[in-house]
Amino acid sequence: MTAPNPRGFRFSETFINRWTRILIIAMIGLPLIGIGLGVSSDGDWAPDWLSTFALVFTIVGFVGPILIAAIMGGESITRGGGLVGALFTYGLIGGPTGQVLEIGWLEWTGYAALAIATIGFFVIGWRANVDMYIGTPNARIMTIRRKPTSHRAGPTPFEDDDPRLRVQRPPDEKAKKAPRR
Repeated sequence: MTAPNPRGFRFSETFINRWTRILIIAMIGLPLIGIGLGVSSDGDWAPDWLSTFALVFTIVGFVGPILIAAIMGGESITRGGGLVGALFTYGLIGGPTGQVLEIGWLEWTGYAALAIATIGFFVIGWRANVDMYIGTPNARIMTIRRKPTSHRAGPTPFEDDDPRLRVQRPPDEKAKKAPRR
């Protein structure tokens, strides 16, 4: 069992940092592979399907890590927060795509979803009492955090912990060998 996150998130700092690195590498590496496949599809020897595969690989290699990061970000705040993350990704991708392709319903539903998901992230962050930044965490233009109430002074370690599921430590060997008086 990992130690609870001191900033109030459900996932540990190690878990968050590991997945952040994996998703950043995937977001850079997978589209580069797709671009490489696209360049190689221009050759006379290349099959016809390679250019389509390269385009799909490039798009999925960029959008996939964004979707996973948004879902995991929402889930790190609260259970079910991944739905807000999925809605955010739909808005982030759907709005501009609808605008470029001139598909009216996709454009307005995408931007509406983006606005609703942004508000949703602030609501679940407020309820979970995690730091929310306007700007970046390092610049700290504005940090928003709910003040803890008197009956709850912040996140408690293992708040949802069930004692029956805790790892039981083996009894001390010295205590077994010592004679009882």
